[in-house]
Amino acid sequence: MAFNPGNPSQLASVGYDNTVRLWDLTSGFTLSSIIEERQQKVERDSQVNALSWKPPGVYPATETLLCVASVAGSVKIVDTKRGKITSRIHLTSSTVFETDWNVHGIVACSENCSLYFIKYMQDDEG
Repeated sequence: MAFNPGNPSQLASVGYDNTVRLWDLTSGFTLSSIIEERQQKVERDSQVNALSWKPPGVYPATETLLCVASVAGSVKIVDTKRGKITSRIHLTSSTVFETDWNVHGIVACSENCSLYFIKYMQDDEG
């Protein structure tokens, strides 16, 4: 889970049920729940391990993008304002355990002891 750096009263969490949930800490309620449909009926594909918010000041200038790491070896870019996954990037056949985002792009690490750097740019349309 991680606080939104541009909105400290908003928290995002991920779960083994393949959900990304946004929480409003002032009310304690879930703002939204984004569920990725399973493309294969394999339980391991449904697990989401980690997330990181796009930091303020990184193009595009929005506070609504998350990078989500999965057991299936991919990262997904989630637009929380639109409630959908905008990009899927397959990295490895190993589990992706962690992800982080800065002005240079996204870094992810996997179970096979590899680091992956992703230069991420999104057009204004998303």
